[in-house]
Amino acid sequence: GGLLVASVIDIQQSGGTSRGAHIYDADGVFLDRLVLATPTTTSPFLDTDGERVVLATSSQIEVYAQSIGFELEEVISTPINWISDVAISGDRVVVSGAVGGIETVLIYVRAGGSWAQEHAIERDTQIKSLDLDGDVLVLADIHGVSVYERTSKGGWIFSKGLSSENNHITVSISGDRILIGEPGGEAGGVILAGQARVFYRGSGEWTQEAALVPVDIQQSDGYGVAVAIDGDVAVVTATANSGQSLRGGVAVVYER
Repeated sequence: GGLLVASVIDIQQSGGTSRGAHIYDADGVFLDRLVLATPTTTSPFLDTDGERVVLATSSQIEVYAQSIGFELEEVISTPINWISDVAISGDRVVVSGAVGGIETVLIYVRAGGSWAQEHAIERDTQIKSLDLDGDVLVLADIHGVSVYERTSKGGWIFSKGLSSENNHITVSISGDRILIGEPGGEAGGVILAGQARVFYRGSGEWTQEAALVPVDIQQSDGYGVAVAIDGDVAVVTATANSGQSLRGGVAVVYER
């Protein structure tokens, strides 16, 4: 939604090195630099919905709102021991991690100018990746992708499971499309090459619409290690692209 968040950056401060992020608009123009309010050397998880940016590390979520630049709106303290991913969409933030030894997904809602916990979903296995768009939440673990939908009463119910043979999955959602990255998967007969798949929701059902695999895919490329989709544009990254045209890591942009 209109913003691009750059890779997490190291920031030198008087008290030592901390972490933050650079914010760019859709044209690549630099907008602002965010510095974590709580200094840490741990790389935060981050997300944006075009209006706000969230940075999450340890057990805290920092929410930044756009005004003249970006200002820290609130620091959400969670009961999670160590956050594993975060996402934002409108007035909701979702975060995953262990609470008292139980893998849990917490959903926060903004009402009356502050953020409060709205719902909790307990899971059997660790969440590897998650994303949120409106009333649809997608969670990825070692078994595949689970789709949850928000009910009219404010609860969240399981809607659909999308299977995968990979034990490391990344996921992104935009409208009626889910993009799944499978960096450890087999593509075109090449083991550990990785791939990405697009699922489309039509008539209430999620079905695979496309498989995204570069023509120069090679073994151990790790293609699909991170994915993002926004409208008709999808981005899939590889950690060690070894094809003939690109080397040393790559982000591939697809348009529908």
